[in-house]
Amino acid sequence: MRWWNRSSCFKMPPSSTKGELLFPLASLICTNTNFYLSMQSCSQLSTWRVFQVHKDLFVLPLLSSHTMGLSMRAVDGCRPFILIPRQSALSVSPRKGMQQLYNSLSHIQTARSTLTRGHAKTIFGDKHKCMKYNTFGVHPNRAWAGVIDFDGWAEMIGFNHWRNVMRMVRRAELLFESFAPDEVLHHIQSAKEVVPFMTMYAPPMIDHDPVSERAIPPAKYFGCIAFGRNVFLRCHTDDDFTLSIAHILLDGRDCYQLDDKIVVYFCFPTLGIAVPMRPGDFLLFNARIPHCISSRWIAGHNIMCISLFLKTLVVGGNNNSIPITHEQELLSAKYRDMVRLKHV
Repeated sequence: MRWWNRSSCFKMPPSSTKGELLFPLASLICTNTNFYLSMQSCSQLSTWRVFQVHKDLFVLPLLSSHTMGLSMRAVDGCRPFILIPRQSALSVSPRKGMQQLYNSLSHIQTARSTLTRGHAKTIFGDKHKCMKYNTFGVHPNRAWAGVIDFDGWAEMIGFNHWRNVMRMVRRAELLFESFAPDEVLHHIQSAKEVVPFMTMYAPPMIDHDPVSERAIPPAKYFGCIAFGRNVFLRCHTDDDFTLSIAHILLDGRDCYQLDDKIVVYFCFPTLGIAVPMRPGDFLLFNARIPHCISSRWIAGHNIMCISLFLKTLVVGGNNNSIPITHEQELLSAKYRDMVRLKHV
């Protein structure tokens, strides 16, 4: 095993056709012994080959059937991740136009300075190149109480770019409704009934198509997206209210195929696994479990890694002075009773 001298990352052994893949050192941790043993037993099956990149990190294989996805048994009552079947992921994507979405996100990056992240969420990328990681949508106000619908600069992005982004969000939400467990859907739908939190939407001044006067529909579940080009992150957790979604785009491709090659890996270090992702893939994941994205698999590619999420602070309004309704008081008391009985 060779070490990368720039940061605390290690490399996947290079092959003759692939580049070197970088994972944060935190990926060396494996605490789930049962899963570790099951992975070892699975690696002996001829139909299920697992690539071991480190003694505690395994790369899951691509399935032979495009109608099958990848998942894992529940951890603390929730599945850590669900890789949407390839066929289903591509069925919601347009036959052409994926390059337009990539270009729109690139345009947004040029119109906005990069997001400042703490040490726990350090951004890595190509040497001697500008690294940008941006958020776009509803987010908690960092300066004072409350939630920001969208930053002022978002009003200058333009209708077409907003439309491309919101179409992608709605495609992800369609898969969210189709593949998220029932309890996850009931959880967020019930929360929406009790707390009318905001979701991602286009600014009113550019909400309508200037030609057809058609409005851009808002998101149903997610409040914000975060995205970066050719970047990868330190292993971290996020305080998200529900399952988040990771999505991958590849520059230079206007449509994706079922048999596209792997371009990046989504890692869960404490579980000891890395999930392969191809352009156009969608991955539902529990952001409260330590996770990170690897560097791109082929250095010549330009990829856009996108995360869609709903922050818990957004659901709560990020304001403790908001009066609590009678219904919320009853639900809060019921929750405390449930927690109390659970620990008896």
